[in-house]
Amino acid sequence: MALDEIISNLEDQVKDRESSIDEDDPDCIFRFDAEALRETVSLLENLTGEIEAAKRDIAAILWLDGHCDYCAHSQKVSYSGASRWICKLGGATECRPEWRGR
Repeated sequence: MALDEIISNLEDQVKDRESSIDEDDPDCIFRFDAEALRETVSLLENLTGEIEAAKRDIAAILWLDGHCDYCAHSQKVSYSGASRWICKLGGATECRPEWRGR
């Protein structure tokens, strides 16, 4: 499940909990559940930016160190039983690394 799907699901759960809150009961468990779910959504939304920053950092490291085997634009080339990774984009000046991980 993708992060945006998880966030959407949690937001739906918040709505469900809020519709079940007993306004006469200050200790209603659904009130606490809804608040915890809202905080979780907030944390996950902030995490999205952190993930994008990490992907940019990983791409920079790939570019600096030439680790094509971890790049989304990599291509494995084999010759006479040996193999190496090369850039589909052409390498060096054309290289625009993109981490292929999740």
